[in-house]
Amino acid sequence: MSEEKEIPFCPMCGSSDVSSDFSVPAAVKIGMFPKKCNHCGHVAMIFPIAQKRNLPKNVKSAKHVKNRNLVDVTYGRGMVAVLKLSILFLIVLAILTYIL
Repeated sequence: MSEEKEIPFCPMCGSSDVSSDFSVPAAVKIGMFPKKCNHCGHVAMIFPIAQKRNLPKNVKSAKHVKNRNLVDVTYGRGMVAVLKLSILFLIVLAILTYIL
């Protein structure tokens, strides 16, 4: 009896066309590679996996999925926003310290 390979699939559209997303430099530098659905564009750190015979049969159209408001939970994008605000705060604090 041979073991079937487990394949990741998108939880939004059901497509098994999933690959690593290298567009988040902060995540890539620390070795965390988010996954991206090449069908609908959904990005997440973890995608569910299933054996080929158990994959969803009906793949939703990308247009239907893209009309939904999705929350971006990837690590790098949120950290960059926090870093930008922190730098701005430190610059303002340095200026105020120098003036006073």
